[in-house]
Amino acid sequence: MTKSVRTAAVIGAGVMGTGIAAHLANAGVRVHLLDIVPKDKSGNLPSDPAARNALATGAIAKALKHKPKPFMHPDQAALVRPGNLEDDLDQLSEADWVIEAIIENLDIKRNLYARITPHLAPHAALTSNTSGIPLDDLTQDMSADLKSRFFITHFFNPPRYLRLLEVVPGPESNISLVEGIAQFCQNRLGKGIVRAKDTPSFIANRIGVFGMAVALQMLESGYSVAEIDAVAGQPTGRPKSAAFRTADVVGLDTLVHVMNNCHAALTQDPMRDSFAVPNYIQTMLENGWIGSKGGQGFYKKTKIDGRKEILALDINTMEYGPKEKIRFASTGSVRKVEDAGQRLSMMLSADDRGGEIARKLVLPSLSYAAGLVPEIADRFEDVDRAMRWGFNWDLGPFQAIDVLGVDKVIELMVSEGVEVPELLNRVADGPGSFYGTADNGDETVIDPASLQAGQPSEVSAGAIILKDVHRNGKLVHKETSASILDLGDGVFGLEFHSKMNAVDDSIIKTLGLAVDRAVRDGVGLVISNDDENFSVGANLLLILMAARGQQWDQLEQMIRNFQEANRALRQSPVPVVAAPKGLTLGGGLEVCLGADAVQSHIECYHGLVEVGVGLIPGGGGCKEVLVRLLENVPKSADPFPYVQKAFEAIGMAKVAESAAEGRDYGYMRRTDGITMNRMDLTSHAKARVLGMARSGYAPTPDPVLHLPGREGMANLSVGIQGMVWSGYISEHDALIGNKLAEVLCGGDVAPGTAVSEEQILELERANFLSLVGEEKSQARMEHMLMKGKPLRN
Repeated sequence: MTKSVRTAAVIGAGVMGTGIAAHLANAGVRVHLLDIVPKDKSGNLPSDPAARNALATGAIAKALKHKPKPFMHPDQAALVRPGNLEDDLDQLSEADWVIEAIIENLDIKRNLYARITPHLAPHAALTSNTSGIPLDDLTQDMSADLKSRFFITHFFNPPRYLRLLEVVPGPESNISLVEGIAQFCQNRLGKGIVRAKDTPSFIANRIGVFGMAVALQMLESGYSVAEIDAVAGQPTGRPKSAAFRTADVVGLDTLVHVMNNCHAALTQDPMRDSFAVPNYIQTMLENGWIGSKGGQGFYKKTKIDGRKEILALDINTMEYGPKEKIRFASTGSVRKVEDAGQRLSMMLSADDRGGEIARKLVLPSLSYAAGLVPEIADRFEDVDRAMRWGFNWDLGPFQAIDVLGVDKVIELMVSEGVEVPELLNRVADGPGSFYGTADNGDETVIDPASLQAGQPSEVSAGAIILKDVHRNGKLVHKETSASILDLGDGVFGLEFHSKMNAVDDSIIKTLGLAVDRAVRDGVGLVISNDDENFSVGANLLLILMAARGQQWDQLEQMIRNFQEANRALRQSPVPVVAAPKGLTLGGGLEVCLGADAVQSHIECYHGLVEVGVGLIPGGGGCKEVLVRLLENVPKSADPFPYVQKAFEAIGMAKVAESAAEGRDYGYMRRTDGITMNRMDLTSHAKARVLGMARSGYAPTPDPVLHLPGREGMANLSVGIQGMVWSGYISEHDALIGNKLAEVLCGGDVAPGTAVSEEQILELERANFLSLVGEEKSQARMEHMLMKGKPLRN
């Protein structure tokens, strides 16, 4: 059962403590953020209350300016109340959950627990965010009552963005309380919960830092920083930051701290020496080369002849030089392979230097992970999730072994001289894989002790996973780029599956088919998918090819069809709810804007970004943003400020950095829902559909907007021209801006004229097609397709 947490307290206003406090505030929880009272210049404790709270107050202010943003919306910072550990301990009595996030020093932590214990509410949970101190050591001097309410909740930095939360209970912890906090973190904070054992560095850091240590050792074997990073990222199913860019971001001081902890604590680990810090790393620390926060680490940014350049460290000379451009045949061959397992398999089988590096990087980590269960976790699945959610691996170690094949992994380990864990031989002789499929289609995981299948894969209670819907035979209709699914209870689902879920003719067609099916056989429709991103926008290549082929009639019909498909979502007699997450751009956002309601994951980065490719929104996006910004504005009010807001959002290609921020830009309504845990997103959207259907849903009337017309266009044009004269934008930017202004202002009409939906869509369509025909717009489209970034021309 989820524990009710209305008020929390975080002790320690460092980077982690402030990040945890901010994320609690993101979930609507009131938070007391406490830290010590800093001494003044004379070494005394100040008497001024503001000065006594300076550490916590300063941390909140810093968080509001930090990138990436700890707060999902600036308004949520008001929920975090700064305080100090001298004057505000009584505030702890209000907290349902108190989180300790102070320095990793056992004596200091124990002293803190002794000080705060008398002030804790009798029902409150007390947890530590420690990443390495054993729970048994932390609880040594605690009362039996406090031990029952104490456990470890290890967040990963930054807490808002990294999904993993390792929960480590002790033998005397109240399991009901532990599970209540875990459920709260899953449901309200959107965390992926992994139950770890009280072992050094728990799961993710134990395996992840071991992998980093392997990379560090490889530098001493003749491989360069650039060579290893060329392989250690996406080619092997790891993050783009690879090994050494990740080390720079994390900070070498932090990395060394974890390595030292592991080396000191893992006295019985046969791989203990792998955690020994190399001498060159000690030299880097002495030089202050600790990574991004120190200005340089394995990489250093500089300017050469006025151009930004990235230099890489040579550990043999301890000097920086131009980063090599690595072009291994193996990494080139996997560049366009989308499937992470296929990329990994190809890299490990490659016979060039890239393949050699891949085997030396990956195989030791797979061997190490396979030797740690059940020492660090009771489930293989927990290890896989820890690495995916905490280190952003595409595949956890046991998933990777399954994809490669247990026998193949053993063969590779033998050939590379890597120790083969006994577990792998047992699995090879027994079930043959770690994961399987039950008779009902559910995914199963073998038990570490018996190796018997049947242990179900854990998912959030009530979650709808679309791959399971497919597996259970609920596919209703499939087109090239989209499918219609039966989600149960009369609710149908529409799932995109084009490359990057880009909107194309197939998706536009299936939008109509899905609505028809829901009207005929159900009560509503959910538009969702299981991918990282909802949709990156329209299929730009199709638009560019049609323009270059001067297929103007075809283009006009495509845009008209897209407008009508999105319009039909709102006009449907059954409710349609879109469930976006991740990147939701351009045409992808226009689909959401066409729906009756949106149930968005909080981490939804949505925007109408067409100006970046020389266009304006063409699928009804201009009209829908206007509707949202003007829907509560009296007809007698001046519409220009709201039109100007829409112009700034679309004209500057603003991308909201959270669902909450999207409301400010007119991308979401205040009544649209937000889901914190992405695994719950489709089920929440389905519940929204059912609620709308049961409450007597009827489509909203077609909007009529009172717009500023030619006067608004003139005002916006003056600002546009001023930006041209100031050198902020080009003449082509100005052309795009003026065409966008014409659409948003309702065209050449008198101020305050009532403009129909059809008129705005016609303006949008005409100006979109006009820009498609511009040579400079086509150059922008081509550049984006070729280079992946905007062209300024």
